[in-house]
Amino acid sequence: MKKNIKIITLLAAIIIAIAAAFFAFVFDKPVSYKNGVKSVSITVKHEMYKNFSESHTLKPGEQVYIHDTNYVFVITDFMPDFRIKRQTGEAYSRTDAPDNPAVKIALYVENEKLDEAWYILKKKDYYKVFKPGIYFVIDNIVYGDTKYE
Repeated sequence: MKKNIKIITLLAAIIIAIAAAFFAFVFDKPVSYKNGVKSVSITVKHEMYKNFSESHTLKPGEQVYIHDTNYVFVITDFMPDFRIKRQTGEAYSRTDAPDNPAVKIALYVENEKLDEAWYILKKKDYYKVFKPGIYFVIDNIVYGDTKYE
């Protein structure tokens, strides 16, 4: 009898663990919003060469070469209401509404990723400068049928 209770308890614990893993997988999956982005207008700048500036309009996943260089940048992700979890540093979107839109940009040289960073549309003076001195300013994002500047 005691052996049967132990087996039943063990089986119940296994079933609960499997159910918890399933629900965590289904309901805690990161959501991708890239499909809702029609275009992003970006200005490429250089920290040292203040007169250098070039503008591009692209879609997520599209590769763009920076003029007269072997650098390529790509928008790899988008969050309509960008936030960062303080404990983990993980980016997430608080809502589906574009209240704080941001794009993640990766910079490559000769097919090798140098770095990537989030750029927030409303924070044009807050940006990460990539190692070669290149940084980006998000001019506008067309998300759904609306242009956000």
